[in-house]
Amino acid sequence: MNIFLKLFSGLLILFLVVFPKGGIKVNEIPITHGYILLGLAATVSGFINLSRGKLFLLNKNQIIIFFCLLGFLTIASLSILFNGFSYKQWVISFYVSLALMPVIFLYILLPQITQINLDEVLKRICQAVFIVSIYGIFLFFYKITTGSFIEIPYLTVNVADVGTLEGKHISRGEGLFKLISTYNNGNIYGVCILMLLPLYDFIERSRWKSSIVQMSILLTLSRTAWAGLFMYHFLKKLYINKITVKQVLKWMLSLFIFAVVITYTVYYFNLGGADFVFDEKLGGRNQFFDDLEITFFPSKEYSSIYEMAYLAALDMFGIVGLILFLFAMTSPVALYLLGKTPVGNIEYRKSILLGLLIYLFVATSDGVMLYIPTMVFYWFLVALLITKNFIQPKTIEIPYKKG
Repeated sequence: MNIFLKLFSGLLILFLVVFPKGGIKVNEIPITHGYILLGLAATVSGFINLSRGKLFLLNKNQIIIFFCLLGFLTIASLSILFNGFSYKQWVISFYVSLALMPVIFLYILLPQITQINLDEVLKRICQAVFIVSIYGIFLFFYKITTGSFIEIPYLTVNVADVGTLEGKHISRGEGLFKLISTYNNGNIYGVCILMLLPLYDFIERSRWKSSIVQMSILLTLSRTAWAGLFMYHFLKKLYINKITVKQVLKWMLSLFIFAVVITYTVYYFNLGGADFVFDEKLGGRNQFFDDLEITFFPSKEYSSIYEMAYLAALDMFGIVGLILFLFAMTSPVALYLLGKTPVGNIEYRKSILLGLLIYLFVATSDGVMLYIPTMVFYWFLVALLITKNFIQPKTIEIPYKKG
């Protein structure tokens, strides 16, 4: 990449991964530096594609994903149009997350993603993940020690949110707060970093660095993030590694260690023991079941795709809407499993797929789908999955020789 592209891609990674919340709010709608840069990148790329006659050159995978998304967006739009909506900002977030982001990554930026040096870009992303993990751990203990957060307006926190972090559903009681890093919310941080974790471990190959990243996820004190971390280790052993007696024994040992770490974390921070881990109220989410109205077609006013994404899709858009939503979100995974996506470095592709599967799993509990920058990460991984570009095996070091 030339110097300008390196600088711009570096800034894009910086403000989407390291400082995703930095920016301002206009009528309660966050305008972040990362999304502005992403919009600029999409605009320039669109003009470049148009000048090269590539703007409307779509392959089969893009077309299939497009129509799956279109089906869901059509029924959702008709529902919003005829049944109304509660909050304008959640309507905007809905279309930005589930319409604009897929268009940007899968159609506008895909030609550029196909041509860039992925080795260099993904290594930068891994560096960014490590940085936010280190900072998150530091901020977690800084808060415990001093009783306050470090807030840098326009950078680590939206200027409109300065002084309000403690009210963002991050408290675990008695002065204990979730690890939030620069994401301002433990669940958002946990879900986003979990998506990138399989790819991070594939590229970085350092045990101690991976342990730090995973420790930051544990310190979110989020049961959703813990479940996602467990699923990562389970699927990695089952899907990426070859199944042998040795691997099964390693998996059992990993499961035991994971249980010990979770138990220690729960009791060390006095979270309430087993009652916290197996909370019957699902962290207050049981109320969604009480308010759920199951219909065939959408019949109620749109409010949001709240924490439990699939339940929310059923509640907001009916059985038909839920089915179309599942098609929209899982179509890239289905294309890969059916062998329709480009081939390349198999372990690399599986790592990308694993990140998507982890998100689809945690979305049953808390997908934070409409919050910045969740869908940026999801649709970026989808773009990596369907592009012909891939990391060359020769650039990857021998596993676990560093740390």
